[in-house]
Amino acid sequence: PGAAGGVPQGLVGGAAGATRGAADGSAAAPAGAAAAGAGLTGRSAAAAAPKEHERCGSNLVGPLFFATVATNVVLRASSKRISPAAQAAAGAVSLGAALEALRWATKHGDSLAARVMMSPGKFIQKTLTTSEPTPDQLEVAERAMKELLRVEAAGAY
Repeated sequence: PGAAGGVPQGLVGGAAGATRGAADGSAAAPAGAAAAGAGLTGRSAAAAAPKEHERCGSNLVGPLFFATVATNVVLRASSKRISPAAQAAAGAVSLGAALEALRWATKHGDSLAARVMMSPGKFIQKTLTTSEPTPDQLEVAERAMKELLRVEAAGAY
């Protein structure tokens, strides 16, 4: 990838908070802004980006619910009296299954099964846990990204 001023084009940051770095050093926008606001830069691109993210922890709610129900059904069908150790093991299995399901759903987001699995988390993000950023928050984010790109280009990290 080409770069102007030493700043690489493409993703800057980790998978959970990936942003698109602008080659000209201008403010970067969240990766989702590319689709939501094609041709926009800076605050306008960030404002156009969706606030929900597939890697948000709230997306674990759906898979964890289904995995917990499944392990409890199996546990209760296998014995009338359930020991605390069996309950703990069922909880661990539920959590592991839910994390694997979330990992799969993140990779296969276009499938119906993944969309169904992620829908409770998306609903929670949309209605409870996230809000649109204020203009002041967008301005601070833009300044922070410019400084990050400046420091990265200088190799001072």
